[in-house]
Amino acid sequence: MVIAWPARIAPGRTSDQVAIHMDWLPTLLAAASTAPDPGYPPDGVNLLPTLTGNAAAVDRKLFWRYKGKWQRAARIGDYFN
Repeated sequence: MVIAWPARIAPGRTSDQVAIHMDWLPTLLAAASTAPDPGYPPDGVNLLPTLTGNAAAVDRKLFWRYKGKWQRAARIGDYFN
């Protein structure tokens, strides 16, 4: 993904952090200085510390499914090796 936020994220910065679309909600809420309702915790994680360079990338295993045609997928480890 490509993200631009000159006030918080250094231009040209790259990250090896594995992410999934579900990470957008907690990340954008953190950027707005708020948090999700505790009664409805998000499935994703806040990537803002990694994006701003204040935290190292975290190893993640991702699993997801699509009900249409019963498709399933997994992402474990380095995608390019």
